[in-house]
Amino acid sequence: MKTHSLFVISALLFSIVVFKGSYGQTVPFSNLNINNVNARISANGSHFWDFGGNASYEVPKGSGKHTIFTSTFWIGGVDSTGQLFLSAERFLREGGDYTYGPLSADGQVTTDPLTIDQHSKLWTVSRTEIQSHIAWTNDPSSVPGYTPSIDILTWPAHGDTTKGQSFYLAPFVDVNNTGVYEPQNGDHPLIRGDQALYFIFNDAGSPNEETGGTPLGIEVHGMAYAFYCPSSVAFDHTIFMHYRIINRSPRTYHDTHIGLFTDFDIGDPYDDYVGTDVQRGSIYGYNGSPVDGTGAPYHYGANPPAQSVTILAGPYMDPDGMDNPAGQCDESINGMNFGNGIVDDERLGLTRAMSFNNVGGAMHPATTDPHTHYQYYTYFQGMWKDSTDILYGGLGHQDLGAYGPACRFMYPGDSDTCNWGTGGAPPNGPQYWTEVTEDNVPYDRRGLATSGPFTFEAGEEQILDFAFVYGRDIHAPDSIGHLASVDAMKENIDTVRKAFFNNENPCGGPIITSITEREKTKPQANLMTVYPNPASHQLNVITSEAHSYQCRVYDVFGKLVFDKQMDHTNTFQISTEALPPGLYILRLSSDNKEMTQKFIKR
Repeated sequence: MKTHSLFVISALLFSIVVFKGSYGQTVPFSNLNINNVNARISANGSHFWDFGGNASYEVPKGSGKHTIFTSTFWIGGVDSTGQLFLSAERFLREGGDYTYGPLSADGQVTTDPLTIDQHSKLWTVSRTEIQSHIAWTNDPSSVPGYTPSIDILTWPAHGDTTKGQSFYLAPFVDVNNTGVYEPQNGDHPLIRGDQALYFIFNDAGSPNEETGGTPLGIEVHGMAYAFYCPSSVAFDHTIFMHYRIINRSPRTYHDTHIGLFTDFDIGDPYDDYVGTDVQRGSIYGYNGSPVDGTGAPYHYGANPPAQSVTILAGPYMDPDGMDNPAGQCDESINGMNFGNGIVDDERLGLTRAMSFNNVGGAMHPATTDPHTHYQYYTYFQGMWKDSTDILYGGLGHQDLGAYGPACRFMYPGDSDTCNWGTGGAPPNGPQYWTEVTEDNVPYDRRGLATSGPFTFEAGEEQILDFAFVYGRDIHAPDSIGHLASVDAMKENIDTVRKAFFNNENPCGGPIITSITEREKTKPQANLMTVYPNPASHQLNVITSEAHSYQCRVYDVFGKLVFDKQMDHTNTFQISTEALPPGLYILRLSSDNKEMTQKFIKR
């Protein structure tokens, strides 16, 4: 249980403040729990807490102990007129900056209550479910009693084009190559890992109530996933995230940064430190004392663990017409695709990392949580709330023992061997800089992992892959166990990074499937396309040739439930409002052909 000192209101009042604004009274969530982590994933992108003061990133699973209170997504950029656009969330005190569901794909950047309602959920799918689904569609007798799960049937493969949304949303395997998601014909979700949770949110469905910033008009497709791999300590204690970030606005943003805000709570939230490992692309939390807490059930006690947020691959660098080499004192230190022989496919990694404080433990008001959208953006740029540079040494502020120069990474230890974070110049004091060397007073630390800057073109898509990696050394002497756990975590990060870059799961198979979302082709000749399928209110029908069709719909018992003549056309709609949920057969008949298609009424 975490009770922030900044929350001077009661738990009941806190919950009311949290739920003010976009989300109504609840935030839909599901748990990613196939390995030794039990992580609460929320549909609005604000993960790992219950919106009432309780952490929900439990590791080991079933222990009642947690390493993270919350982690959220930040993004900010500037348009051609110099206006700042920014969306971010921390604790949702005044409401949120994000809303459920996709935006229109035509640059109008709109959503509606029905879309929000339809996407106020997560879709949870396992690899074993998909295997059963494939076997069932090939031979129903091979999987007796199998029924497709509601999340497979309702997988959000398509948007509502009548509202301007993109026709293709969540990735899927198109078995029969019709261009439409048809689970009854064998199509199935395309997931990563052995268990995956899919969710879609945006920043333009409501005002930005947390930051007061102007929304960018982005649509974020999130997939949280994990592997069942108990033989690998690293994979057994790691969850992954894959974000597709789409700029649906008509604006191009420059100096764009994305960030991962994480409130580390290693058991007891008030005795923590934060560090950075530049080469491993990670910011991490660890205990500031050898023993965590005071013996409460949710405290780790001796040899407490360390927990990272590791950026595996961030947004694409702006093109420069070359294959940027690896091994330089630049973004190649922890980025991806450098020196691989391919021009302009380099992806940024961790480019800045900072730590700041809950207000109760602050030694300077400029080093606490940001509140205005400008303050959020100054954190992206490596400055404190008073617009002074983050400096090397001390607590990173000119008034708190820092000796400089300005730096990209706080508390890097010896991980920035070429001084990339200080522009190639050696620090003006000791180079080995951690919270331990500074003998800081442990407290409730937050961390911000940043990747940028980059140019975000109108209509462009960017990608962010990251992982939450845990480590614990329970065999080290108690006096140094908290530091030994940092070393154990770094070994696990090495395992995870190697597996991701080589696309090799240590328990067999790829990390990233080789099948990509199918090309967005037109319907093939002599075919009928229906969408959305499953349908809630309306079924859209497209045929490859215009004819006068007799349109009939039958239920699974062969009963005719719809019969209408459609004049010479190849596009029309069928209302499904009055149909009970279930499986139906659509049959189109013309002078020279007959076509049938199954669909599901949701």
